[in-house]
Amino acid sequence: MAGEVWSSIVTMQALPLNALRAFATVYSAGGVRAAARALAISHSSISRHLAELERWLGVALVLPTSGRRGTVFTPQGEALGNAVVASLGEIARVAESLREVRSETSVTIATAPSFAVRWLLPRLPAFEAAHRSIEISVIVDQRIQDLEAVGADLAIRSGDGRWPDVQSQPLMTDALYPVMSPAYHVRSGRPTRPEALARLRLLHDRDPAAAWEAWRAVHGPRALDVRRGPRVASSDLVLRAAMQ
Repeated sequence: MAGEVWSSIVTMQALPLNALRAFATVYSAGGVRAAARALAISHSSISRHLAELERWLGVALVLPTSGRRGTVFTPQGEALGNAVVASLGEIARVAESLREVRSETSVTIATAPSFAVRWLLPRLPAFEAAHRSIEISVIVDQRIQDLEAVGADLAIRSGDGRWPDVQSQPLMTDALYPVMSPAYHVRSGRPTRPEALARLRLLHDRDPAAAWEAWRAVHGPRALDVRRGPRVASSDLVLRAAMQ
């Protein structure tokens, strides 16, 4: 019996927990790219976690044919995916139940990090001054998910609002337009027309809704190469990168 307990402890200590979390997100999201967006890390980081987990297990979890058509899991990957997602979900539910009980007037909002920093947090002081009995908490999470699973009362998301099993209403409209730092604007000859984008460096938001392709489709120019330029995980980071 003592030997069995010791073996379990050693195995738990050796588990690549970060890799397991990344794989669970890949399995739940249905692919590496979607998992990278959900965890706000690079596509290559997810791939490294998968490679680490496969080396540790000694078996393949995804088929080598996986690519643009999505991630295809091996039978071993399917078995591990089901187990890890179920286990992490149970851990999250138990951990949530052990957290400090909130008051009846508290409200928890789940939203994307960029929206929280740029829009929500600056408005909370005025809201709390007008509604002193309400306590607002903010969870940073970009996924569309079961709100009860993360302990949120409501979520603010970007999209068309047609998500399954939720009730949604529009909060505001969004506009997509190019920005650049004043210094880069001067160095680039003070451009004012979309045609100038073809010779400028592009920064990309990993959110498909904010892709340069969407801008080019409406405003051009046709010669704009939307494949070039670095990619950043959130709109707030894109803006900060442009400022710098």
